[in-house]
Formats: sequence, structure tokens, C-alpha cells
Amino acid sequence: MVSLNRNGRYWQARWTDPLTGRLCRRSIGPRESISRQQAMAVCQMIGEEVAQAATIKLTHGETP
Repeated sequence: MVSLNRNGRYWQARWTDPLTGRLCRRSIGPRESISRQQAMAVCQMIGEEVAQAATIKLTHGETP
């Protein structure tokens, strides 16, 4: 699951990598120009990307 965080004046997506257990972050953009709803939509897309990447790696037998 990807959560939305504030990092000063910027939105940030935060999640734990399902394969390694490491905390990951990705900047979404400035809070003054991106609404919370838009930032949440980006988090959802990132969550889908992370889940798909983990599924592909597990399907192909890759290990961290």
C-alpha cells in the first residue's frame, strides 16, 4: 500500500518494497499546484506499478 505524505511544500508517496522490505519514497510534486485528490490518484498508480513489478519478479523466480 502506498501512502501520501507531506514533505515540506511537496507531496511524497511512501511505501515498503514487498520484496526487500525497504522503505521507498517518490516525490509527486509541489502541494501548491497539486491537490490532495490528484496526489492520492498518483499514489494509487504507483501502488499498481509496485504490485505489478513484484508479481513479475516473483513469477520469474527473481529474488532480492
